Amino acid sequence: MEVASPTMRILLNHDGSMTKALESLTLRPIKIDLLSETEIENSPTPFIESPAVLRETLLISGGEKLVHAVSYWNKEKYQHYLSENPEMPIGKILISRRIEQFREIVSIEKSVQSERIINLLDARTNELFSRTYVIYTDAKPLCVITETFSDEISRI
Repeated sequence: MEVASPTMRILLNHDGSMTKALESLTLRPIKIDLLSETEIENSPTPFIESPAVLRETLLISGGEKLVHAVSYWNKEKYQHYLSENPEMPIGKILISRRIEQFREIVSIEKSVQSERIINLLDARTNELFSRTYVIYTDAKPLCVITETFSDEISRI
């Protein structure tokens, strides 16, 4: 894997709230743009029980698209945690409810992304860094998230 910038290495290995980390780096609030919420019959990951919900978002700072995120949730847990405010960052929801959590990074990679992801992030290259991790609460998986990072993050 190509060596990432120091900023990218910190974000890829960070095991806390991505929204807070981005706010610290950009010194601006992060806005969540909810792209979709889709119920799916069969969960594509062994961590999440079916039926599932796929949630797709963009994390934006000052108009700059920084991260594309896809998360998979058990439908019941999704309704419990996100039905009231689906555009609120996951980390902030868990913090506001005082829910203890653990994040396990499953993979980190740099790979060729689809034209759709490149366009969503206004990326200048088709190879972008991404990571996948599982958020656990009470030692059980809550959701699985894959975040793809804009190439602009390295310039922050």
